[in-house]
Amino acid sequence: MATTQTFRLPDPQTGLFPNVRLGRDISNYGGVFGYLPGASPESRPPIYGAPFTRAPYFERPSPTDTPRDLFIHDASEDTRGDLCHPEAHRLVRRTNDRERLVYVDGSCLDQNDSTNAVIRRAGCGFVFRPAPYAVKDRVESFRLEAKGPTGVESPQTSNRAELRAAIGALQFRRWDGEGSDRLVIATDSEYVVLGITHRIEDWVARRWRTSAGKAIKNKDLWECLLAEVNKFAQQGMEVVFWRIPREWNDEADAAAKEAARTLEPKAEFVTLSGVLV
Repeated sequence: MATTQTFRLPDPQTGLFPNVRLGRDISNYGGVFGYLPGASPESRPPIYGAPFTRAPYFERPSPTDTPRDLFIHDASEDTRGDLCHPEAHRLVRRTNDRERLVYVDGSCLDQNDSTNAVIRRAGCGFVFRPAPYAVKDRVESFRLEAKGPTGVESPQTSNRAELRAAIGALQFRRWDGEGSDRLVIATDSEYVVLGITHRIEDWVARRWRTSAGKAIKNKDLWECLLAEVNKFAQQGMEVVFWRIPREWNDEADAAAKEAARTLEPKAEFVTLSGVLV
């Protein structure tokens, strides 16, 4: 029988966060079956419990750990011998070379056109490679499209940009094909992290309605994000989400803002694809 449990989503800085009350049983969430020794990504079994109705939250070994404490941030530290090609450096976990980190962020800016009317411009960015690579080689950025994955036009908002950045990062590479069995999506967006790790399960159970009966905003992107999480879960790779302080996410934030300011708007939703990166 389902029971109400309390879940603590840690504060990004201190590791503490006000309790979130959940009305669904979360006790049966399956853990991860590790990467089988010697197995190729194609032969890895799906993660136990997949398909998931929500994604897991990243738990730090210590509440004071930062991304730089846990993941390498300079290519000189990446000594793995299983690189796809000589420049395939990643933000790799110091204690587990099959775990990678990607920073993601979205931004929405108000600009005035020639008639002084306010136009909203949203952009997205993510960081997938360490220094000393040039910014153009370690950061990907793009405009939030006018239409979502279902072809329906939606407004330019910061929440949509944050969601779209996470989707873009997941679609960018066949991360499991690089030998990863866990990908950490680091974002300063509480909206994204709390939504995908906890609230989405109840939203779906209520047919995409809030507890007050209102329609959930950005349903198209939430469904797309959960589908990406489950796509990788079926390939044996776990996608987890980590809410970090904004100051830890400065590079992805700058990329998202620059994309919003300078890149041309796009109408159709585009699946990003990184080749030889």
